[in-house]
Amino acid sequence: MQIDADQQAFSETILSALEPVFHDFQQGLMAYTSRNSEPLQLVYVAGGTSLLPGLPAAFHALLELGR
Repeated sequence: MQIDADQQAFSETILSALEPVFHDFQQGLMAYTSRNSEPLQLVYVAGGTSLLPGLPAAFHALLELGR
């Protein structure tokens, strides 16, 4: 998907605003792993926010840190 500079700037702003959500998600991920003694295998990201450029990479990085 091609995006212009304005779309990229908007996406980066939204992603930085989602940092608290990423933090909460990471806490939930650690709790899941602790309770189930196994890492989470699959995560679905849905809705309009899932279309933000860079969001899949941000979640991937977050999940890699949680392992």
